[in-house]
Amino acid sequence: MDRKILVELQRDGRLTITELAARVQLSVSPCHRRLRDLERRARSAATGRSWTTDLAAFQHLYNEQLARLPGVQRLTSTLVMKHVVEDRPLPG
Repeated sequence: MDRKILVELQRDGRLTITELAARVQLSVSPCHRRLRDLERRARSAATGRSWTTDLAAFQHLYNEQLARLPGVQRLTSTLVMKHVVEDRPLPG
């Protein structure tokens, strides 16, 4: 059923949940639950394989591994800064 949902969303990502449910022959509530679960799992998977030690390692991962995966047409990334700069005077 999850594959059917994904196929329909790949055909038309702007479907309402009601339209999607009808196309995959589910009622709205179970379809919505499955869609939320797919989204949650996708976020978890994306967050899990993108930790790197530094910007150079991230660039290598991005260009040499992620961008070359079969079926990948476009990538979007977000960098999170973990080190906070301690108090500094403002430039004069």
